[in-house]
Amino acid sequence: MQKPILLAMATLLSVGCNESALAKLSGAEDAQLSETLDSDGDGLTDVQEMSYNTDPFNPDSDGDGVEDGDEIENDTDPNDADTDDDGMTDGEEEEFGCDPHDSDSDDDGIEDGDDDDANGDGHHDHEDEDSDDEDSDDEDSDDEDSDDEDSDDEEEDSDLDTGIN
Repeated sequence: MQKPILLAMATLLSVGCNESALAKLSGAEDAQLSETLDSDGDGLTDVQEMSYNTDPFNPDSDGDGVEDGDEIENDTDPNDADTDDDGMTDGEEEEFGCDPHDSDSDDDGIEDGDDDDANGDGHHDHEDEDSDDEDSDDEDSDDEDSDDEDSDDEEEDSDLDTGIN
């Protein structure tokens, strides 16, 4: 069965239209819509997806890294990638142990999306910021190397000075 027909049938069934009426509307006498069919495997039937206004052919309708069925189970919004509007997607919050219902999971006064340590565990939670830290570490090590070279030059100069006297 084609995707648009299935969507139309699921919508009509969800508002109380019976299957025989759907078959007549679709022009297929043998058309059936099962309330147990889960086309995308996300834990929600296609009929449930229609009631939540999610895509029955996409397991993660909002693209946040959390499947629609898990979002319903965890009371997050399967149509909003950032349920608490704090700048971290629900999937990132799940990954870093933050609360997708609380914009400041560690209660430090900084919203999770702006907080380097949103879950309060003492480690950076944002991958993009970690890569910036690595770059700055490399710069620091370059500075240390040049400092070592400068100190080696000073030692050679002092050896020359002592050798002349």
